[in-house]
Amino acid sequence: MLAEQKILPPETVSRIARAQKKAEEKFTRPGEPPLSDIMPLEKALIEQCGQEATLIHTGRSRQDIFATLNQGRLRRSVLDLAQSMNEFRRTLLSIALQHVETLIPAYTNGVQAMPVTLGFYLWAFLEAFEREFDALREGYTRVNRCALGSAVLANSA
Repeated sequence: MLAEQKILPPETVSRIARAQKKAEEKFTRPGEPPLSDIMPLEKALIEQCGQEATLIHTGRSRQDIFATLNQGRLRRSVLDLAQSMNEFRRTLLSIALQHVETLIPAYTNGVQAMPVTLGFYLWAFLEAFEREFDALREGYTRVNRCALGSAVLANSA
């Protein structure tokens, strides 16, 4: 975009793009922790092509980038929670299916009630977790948006 809009010369953009590619290779090696902050990336870009690399921010606010990173972190947390919930629900379902006929005592407000099966009892939890997962899914649609362009504090035409 910076070259297409003639904001930066194509040669500069090419050098920054090559530095970006090398940085991405560095941060995506097996065993490397996922990149979760702009600062290590910016440092790697500067190591590759000098201070010229900071021109990658031309035309946008650093605050914009931080808002986007924060949104990305929140998105990652929601996805991690969804994955953990699904693993738990799978395990709970597996146990419930193994105990479709296993009778257990049931209580209502501390008073013994009609016996139920362990599978039936666990299924009630599965239903509750399904409702919670639905709420998480609905929230994800709001979280799964890019904050770039939010024009934090100042912007230009």
